[in-house]
Formats: sequence, C-alpha cells, structure tokens
Amino acid sequence: FSATRLEADEGVGYAIDITDRKRAEASRRATEAEFRAMFELSSVGQCQVALATGTVVRANLRFCQMVGYAADELARMRLESLVHPEDRPAALAMLGQLVEGRLQESTLESRLVRADGGVVWVEGNVTVMRDEHGAPVRMAAILRDVSAQKQTEHALAESRERLRLILES
Repeated sequence: FSATRLEADEGVGYAIDITDRKRAEASRRATEAEFRAMFELSSVGQCQVALATGTVVRANLRFCQMVGYAADELARMRLESLVHPEDRPAALAMLGQLVEGRLQESTLESRLVRADGGVVWVEGNVTVMRDEHGAPVRMAAILRDVSAQKQTEHALAESRERLRLILES
C-alpha cells in the first residue's frame, strides 16, 4: 500500500495484492529448508567444489566425518589435496571430461586422505553444475565410504593367494 497527499483534503493511494508473492516466498523457504535438511542429514558424503578455485564451498556433516576436517577447514583447502596422490591423475582427467562436457556425470572410486593421514576409500557420482550460460562453475559429488568393503576384498585376495601357494606347493 502507498498513499500520497495531494491537497489538504485530497490524496491518492493504491494497494497491490502480494498474496501470491508471499505464498511463493514461503514455498521457496520451505523447499530450501528441506534441501538443507536432506543435504546435512544424508548418510552419504556430499560436497561441492568451486571450479575456479578448487576449494570446497559446501560439505555436509557425513563428508566432514569421512575426511576428518570441519567444514570451515575444508573451505580453505583445495579438493585436490584430499585426493590420494596416486589417484589424482585419474580424478583430474575425469573432472576435465566433465568440465569439457564430454561427460554429463561420472562414477568415481578413489582414495581420500584424511586429516589424520589415514585413507578412506570412496565411491559415488560426480557432476558439474553450470551457470545460466552453460559455463561450468561447480563440481558436485555424492560419495559413500567403501573402506570396509575394500579391506574385505583385500583380505579375500590375500587368502586366495595363500591358498593358491599352498595348492601349488
């Protein structure tokens, strides 16, 4: 509503019905709250990386637990430093294909280096988020910890090798 006094006994005013706008804003707030809850409470690690800087701009609690860093620590780090040195070339090549548009989405199996120096095996999906002009701006990853599975696979391979050596001797 707005009004203006023209003369001592005259004025003009108008009112605009903003009910639809208020409903849309409330719906947007509810949708954002649902997204934040799903992102933060997810049982899988999720992160987003700014492609211009390589820094983590958003990480959920599960991702922070997986790598052993707080979200504010991750914001000062380049994602590349989290990727195990032996896995970096393949990870960077895959990211390059995503940025160039040769891939829309990619699966990933890699090792990440934790804050304590340990290693966590992850697998998941990676995609690139683009702006309204189609330019790549962020990488988004959804990752799950498969370290226990990798340890089991390694133990099984060792057992098979021991059995093979026993049978051969």
